[in-house]
Amino acid sequence: MSGTSGGPRRASTATSLDTLESETMGVKVSSRQTVEVTRSLLRLRRGEGRPVLGIERTVATDRGGARGAVILVHGLAQNHRTWRTEQRSFVAMLAMRGYEVYNLDLRGHGWSRRLGAPAARSVKDYVEDVADLVAQLPAPAFVIGHSLGAAVGVLASFEVELRGLVHVGGLYTFGAHSRWIRAVSGATLALTKLIPSDMHVNVRGFGQLLGRRVGLVDRAWALLPHSGWSAGSMEYDQLTERLDEGFDRSSLAIWKEMSAWAHHGGIDPGGKAAEMDTPLLVVAGARDDLAHPQDGKALFDAAGSDDATYVKFTEANHGYAPGHLDIILGSRAVEVVWPVIVDWLDARALVEAPTHGEPIPRAG
Repeated sequence: MSGTSGGPRRASTATSLDTLESETMGVKVSSRQTVEVTRSLLRLRRGEGRPVLGIERTVATDRGGARGAVILVHGLAQNHRTWRTEQRSFVAMLAMRGYEVYNLDLRGHGWSRRLGAPAARSVKDYVEDVADLVAQLPAPAFVIGHSLGAAVGVLASFEVELRGLVHVGGLYTFGAHSRWIRAVSGATLALTKLIPSDMHVNVRGFGQLLGRRVGLVDRAWALLPHSGWSAGSMEYDQLTERLDEGFDRSSLAIWKEMSAWAHHGGIDPGGKAAEMDTPLLVVAGARDDLAHPQDGKALFDAAGSDDATYVKFTEANHGYAPGHLDIILGSRAVEVVWPVIVDWLDARALVEAPTHGEPIPRAG
């Protein structure tokens, strides 16, 4: 399972992955389960003038990541809190199942920003971030990306060897199924000379504003052309935490590039996906109107991998039709979405998982 552009990359001798701090703690996987983990803040130093990256590494203290590494990649203007709240943690679930979890903050986001990394100037910067972390690890890693992070995972798979790629509520054609996204992106392109690419947009305040009015916003989504989650899919305290902590910042350069995707063939106009041989799982929520399910289906149809799977979560087939944020941390994601992802990983993992401990709830 190699990348499609010149084979696997190797880490430069100038790179190093340092532990800045580490703590062992009990973390809730869900309301019914807690696991003891060791959570560490890592710093990836890189050569070639690339900025440092901040990464949360999590392993279950009694399992040590024996099944291999999983890299989590957040979406546009988000951070590592995409994947965990205090009461529900996709990170902890992966650790409990025996994975070594690298929860990456892309440059300009979260821990990476706090360690001095400036905002990205192009999506290629994000692809380099993922590829450099993959290359630093001793064996090929799984990459799980959400939204823009899923698109970054696809592009990284063209550059570096991956054990497998999970595309969660992700982008591929982007905007092909939304007149609203095409209209906003078209306006962006029309005004592109007036929009400085180095301007940062901090959306954390917007997330906190939504969090303070979460009940009203949850009910109001039906009146809007697009929604961040499926109404009623998350408990309000969980949703407030996700909005308060998970929204971050980005540069307008990234949105300008995404706007071009919406009008010029998506992330892969050259059709490189046809050459993919990386195992691929595409998961989509039936009520996701930001990353439309047909966007993920387009990637599945285009991918050349012999090992490719597409799952669309619907009320009829799964009893749960998530939207964009709740496909990861929604109240029913634990029992419906997570098992699909982790079973797929387990089938392709390096070694068998330890048999002790309570498994996560299975899809019915």
